[in-house]
Amino acid sequence: MKKYSIITLIFAVSALVGMNSALVGMNTGTSKSIVPVGPVSKSTAHFKGIEKRIVERIDQVPSGGFVGIQGPFFSSKVIEKSLRAADDRGVRTERHSTRRDAVGRAESRQKKVGKKLAKKVTKSAIKPADVIIPHLHTKRVIMSDIDPKIDISPSKKRKYVVFEGSHNLSELAKYHQEMMVETQDDSPHFKRHYELFKQDAASKTPPAKKQVIQKTPNKKTVVSSRDVDLLKSKAERVRSLFKDPQPGSSADIVSMGFDSSPMVKHIREGYEKLESPDKPRIRFILDRSAEESHPDKLRQLKEAGGKHLDIYTYNKGAQKKIFGKIPELQHMKSMTMEKGGKKSVVTSTGNLVPQSNRDLNIDTYFPRDDQLFGQTRLQNEKVIRKSTKYELPIPAPKDIKKRIEDID
Repeated sequence: MKKYSIITLIFAVSALVGMNSALVGMNTGTSKSIVPVGPVSKSTAHFKGIEKRIVERIDQVPSGGFVGIQGPFFSSKVIEKSLRAADDRGVRTERHSTRRDAVGRAESRQKKVGKKLAKKVTKSAIKPADVIIPHLHTKRVIMSDIDPKIDISPSKKRKYVVFEGSHNLSELAKYHQEMMVETQDDSPHFKRHYELFKQDAASKTPPAKKQVIQKTPNKKTVVSSRDVDLLKSKAERVRSLFKDPQPGSSADIVSMGFDSSPMVKHIREGYEKLESPDKPRIRFILDRSAEESHPDKLRQLKEAGGKHLDIYTYNKGAQKKIFGKIPELQHMKSMTMEKGGKKSVVTSTGNLVPQSNRDLNIDTYFPRDDQLFGQTRLQNEKVIRKSTKYELPIPAPKDIKKRIEDID
């Protein structure tokens, strides 16, 4: 029988409590089968079958409706087919990407994965993007049964859908660890996304000066790297764990890469000030590339948190490969936090690296959403079981180091 640490079991129990009966409806795509726990949720996390779910939703948009797509590497053939069908029935569709089409991406990929594979990945033609945004890193799909160009006014009869998260809407994304959150029939949420969608099309580069969100919003909120420092704002969320400490506080921090000095600083200072019983449990779930690119940051994190902080890296050694060539990625980007019985989720399209602020990205805050919290924590458990636990490197003794220097 496989053995699990007490810490892992504690996190698993927390996730299961958050899920409760919502487990029945997880990822089914049928909102009626989901029994909300705590506050009523209109948002559901998807980790598998994301393309299929997006296509189902696009196919439901009637004539006179709208579908907007943003994906830096949009090349999904099944989504493109659904968009073309929507075009034919009178739906206004708008595509934003970093390139005019998928062909250029395939050509740039040929040296890395081979000409034959590159053609396989982007075999069918993708309709040229309507707007080219070089710094675009946002991944979202927004839909409305009435084109917002015609009518943006809210109505209980209106149908809205928003998908946001880590999925690049590419052919390769389905092979990685991905997360997209679907929010239904939330007029203010759709309207905010539509505003940002239009802003991204008009302004290609985020400004340098940005504000930092000091306090977690008390309602669902979408912020953009256009005016918010996403890296420092997420570091502030972690910092809040150490203020007015509560027993049983915890955080799961999920990203592909990690290079956040503000977060390391707050974690180090936070743990230094608290006694052991009050110290929150923190887990980082990262891709192998995080350890390869910034081993110093991971070492600093582990040294700061000690036994209260764990780091897991997915696909270490790049053993899992797509088509035998491209390493599978841990590509999800989220933060789940619990303090004093209150649970919150932050989803992001950007990694915990400075580049996230230089690109166009979004963070969405979902406070007091027990269902989304439970779904996300449960998926984190699954990824952890496939990952490698990080251990601090053993330093070489001074005398051995001296002998090596003498030999040199």
